[in-house]
Parts: sequence; structure tokens; C-alpha cells
Amino acid sequence: MDARMLVAALNCRGITLRVEGDRLIATPAASVTSEDADRIRRHKTALINALTTLPARRRPVQECVTCGDGLPPQSWARCPGCVNAAYQRRDQRRQEGA
Repeated sequence: MDARMLVAALNCRGITLRVEGDRLIATPAASVTSEDADRIRRHKTALINALTTLPARRRPVQECVTCGDGLPPQSWARCPGCVNAAYQRRDQRRQEGA
């Protein structure tokens, strides 16, 4: 198994590898089997080379559906400013109708 394929196989199981100096750190460690550890040891040099040359994966930025601003993590579809504005408009409409 090639080093990049091993990284991809581990990632599919939720295990990430990172390089710290001359060490490889696998997280979560509890998910790493003895077979995984053996493969990682056998391919350590190739894995370090592959991990230092792979582009970093970034989480895509989610945008507010109303204004297009970036959303904070764990948000829904609208930013806090647009949500507050929507509540204010709703309250205004209720007051005008009452």
C-alpha cells in the first residue's frame, strides 16, 4: 500500500495523521489498530514525506443566505445580524397589524 493510499484509508475511518518533528501522531489513538500501527511504522518515512507535501484541507466557508457574509461555526443558514433583523421586521409587522 502506497503512503497516500494509507493516509486516505485512515482518513476514511476517521483517523488523521500529522507530523510533529520526526514523529507521526495519529488521532484518535484509540481507533488505531495494531495492524494500522505496523503499517504506519513500516511506511513512516514515506508517510512523513506524503504528509508534508499534501495540501492542507480546509473546511469550506459557509455563507449567510441573506447577506453572503461568512457564518460562524455551528450556524444555520443566516448570520446573527440577519436573524436579528428578521425578528425586528417581524415585530414591526405585528405592531403595525395590532
